[in-house]
Amino acid sequence: MYTEIFEIEFQVPDVEEKYITFELWVRGMWIMDEVGGGEMRQCLDIEEMYFDKELHVDIEINYINKWIEQNQDAIRKMFTERIKKYDD
Repeated sequence: MYTEIFEIEFQVPDVEEKYITFELWVRGMWIMDEVGGGEMRQCLDIEEMYFDKELHVDIEINYINKWIEQNQDAIRKMFTERIKKYDD
């Protein structure tokens, strides 16, 4: 199981010059699983993504949750790249 921390900063949509920075913790690992028509392959299983909600006010938490939801593919790609260093 791998745990990686990403420092994320994004601009709040429709608000000029408002940025939110947070640490995103991603935990997961490579597993063997059935893909498509029964073929077994190694795939990435992201078990958990979280951030410390106590460091943010409610409106920021809403923006962060929305950002995470909209960027699932990018998060998966970043996590994959980061954990490659363990496989090399």
